Amino acid sequence: MGQSAVAGVGIDLVEVARIAETFERTPAMWEQVFTPQELEILLRGESEDARARSLAGRFAAKEAVMKCLGTGIGEVDFHDLEILGGRGSQPTVRLSGRAAARAESLEVVEVHCSISHDGPMATAMAVAARELH
Repeated sequence: MGQSAVAGVGIDLVEVARIAETFERTPAMWEQVFTPQELEILLRGESEDARARSLAGRFAAKEAVMKCLGTGIGEVDFHDLEILGGRGSQPTVRLSGRAAARAESLEVVEVHCSISHDGPMATAMAVAARELH
């Protein structure tokens, strides 16, 4: 990729326990929000606490990506954005469907994402980049 410019920035902050409780109460949400590849990453956590932090962080990342693309929940499907990469490696964002179409309309060529956890909170930031012409 040549020189790039920021096309959008998104950030999200969630409470780990609230997100974990929501998914525990509504098991169908796991497959509504996460793709099979994401579930494989999420479910391999060493402990319940580690899985809850990973769940909250990846959920926040999906919301941050939606925000950096200027969309909200419902405008793109949760499955249209995948947050891949395992623990200890940089998360990568893969877009498809309406999220990919939205990115194309903004001339976005890449979305960068970072996830962090501290105590009861998880946060994620996403930056959409487009090539300079």
